[in-house]
Amino acid sequence: MADATLGSTTIPLPLNYVHEPAKLESRQRTLDGSMIVNYTVTTGDVAVTKYHFEIPGITKSERLDIREEALKTGNITYIDNITIPEVFSHDGTTGSINLQRGLGTTSSSDIIVELDSSGQTVTVSTGTNPSSGNVYITTDGVMTFGTNNSGTNNLIVNYIPSYTVHVLSDSHTIMQKSSTGAHISRYNLIMEEI
Repeated sequence: MADATLGSTTIPLPLNYVHEPAKLESRQRTLDGSMIVNYTVTTGDVAVTKYHFEIPGITKSERLDIREEALKTGNITYIDNITIPEVFSHDGTTGSINLQRGLGTTSSSDIIVELDSSGQTVTVSTGTNPSSGNVYITTDGVMTFGTNNSGTNNLIVNYIPSYTVHVLSDSHTIMQKSSTGAHISRYNLIMEEI
């Protein structure tokens, strides 16, 4: 597996790495105490997800570099090189559909697009008029299709995204301390997509 990139820092992903999707939702309690949960969905009624990441065991220098960049910018670009799926509905006409995130790679071989269970030829390009069976995708995640069949949840895209994240926690834990004062530390990083 390739290393992750957080802002300008490259981090090797450890064994206990957490890459966890969660449904984007809001919760409200009514006057009678019951709970109402609202899920954000796409036009095809597919739940929108946002991701939570935990990177245990980063080095002190990685932690300091990331913390410095997070304090300067707030929101950081994160690419962990893990493929995720997104599902959409295509109306059958030539037009564009936006991925929820930008591309984390510009290699067409890392992007799989299926429309009505038929693979599409992917080109990372700003082109505007692909032929049938082709799709152009910009690095910002805008997909442009040729004329195809319409349907609900008939478009599946598997790709490596570029997330915009906020660092929630960058903890420092002392794992062991000797009688001479020397200690073994562990640094952990927790981020959430925004």
